[in-house]
Amino acid sequence: MDLLTLAISFFAGCFAACIGGGAAFVLHGLIGLVGVAALGSADATLAFGISFGPLLVPFCSYAAGVAALQYACRRGYTTERTNSMMPLISLGKYDVIIVGGLFAVIGQLVGTVSSSLLGQYMDTGSFSVLTVLVIAKLVFAPKEWLGVVSDEVKAVGGRFSPKAPGWGPFATIAAGKLVLGAIVAAFSAFMYQTMMASEALSAVAMYAGYFLFAFVLFLGIPPFFNIALVTTMTIAASGSIICGIAGGVLTLFICDLLSRLFSCHATGGYIDCVAASICTTSLITYGLLPMTGIYNVEFLFPIVVALVVLVAYFVEKKHDVKAISALEV
Repeated sequence: MDLLTLAISFFAGCFAACIGGGAAFVLHGLIGLVGVAALGSADATLAFGISFGPLLVPFCSYAAGVAALQYACRRGYTTERTNSMMPLISLGKYDVIIVGGLFAVIGQLVGTVSSSLLGQYMDTGSFSVLTVLVIAKLVFAPKEWLGVVSDEVKAVGGRFSPKAPGWGPFATIAAGKLVLGAIVAAFSAFMYQTMMASEALSAVAMYAGYFLFAFVLFLGIPPFFNIALVTTMTIAASGSIICGIAGGVLTLFICDLLSRLFSCHATGGYIDCVAASICTTSLITYGLLPMTGIYNVEFLFPIVVALVVLVAYFVEKKHDVKAISALEV
């Protein structure tokens, strides 16, 4: 890393703030897909250099755009603190754009350090995104990290109730998270397996599903790229498609848990539960579990994930009982 890289990062962060952090992330996915399609040519090298370079790597683009949005909310320019697709140039406040550039430089520094120290244990891209957003929260909205649970949510059993807001309306109950997580993980796993069969495509097989789901965000499709990436990382660590699918399912459960803790009831700032779920689950399945030898015992990890699903199911039932009792009183 040199001064030129930091300068490029600054202007990339300004650009991301202009078009919106979410839009910059879609571009990251699009250019990455172009690289996959052009693999084996000079165009692929160029595409991956742009997608994972300081111009569009998420900790310099997406995270910078979201940090700039939190600054804009703090200054009272907007109240849409979770709308990462919002083009901040529309606010006409150029201090917001400059803040995006500054946070991109922070992201580049964090990304460079974390890659060298933690790269063999977890996805450091998501770790760097999460770090940038935590810094932004500390600066612009340091209070109420767990948010405030409304009376309406308390009436249905609290933040962990299946009737309370979660990561998405399509995955608030354990059964829904299990089915959805398994579908996306299986899709990603078989895409990975198919690409690994080709010597030319194997080099980027781990990121193909991730790029695809990042790109289709503009269609309004939920951010499934976390499931896709952890699924392929788990397969790479374990050598098992079944373990990979289990890792993808675990990612969705962790994502929903983190969203209920830090996002759904937040009144200020923004902690990206999707990035946090990649960071957390990849550390578990890619960094820690291979050290334990759990993947050497067939089906042991999927059984552990199945137990997690069962625990989540019984926790939901407990909260349902509490909600019914409260209504009867």
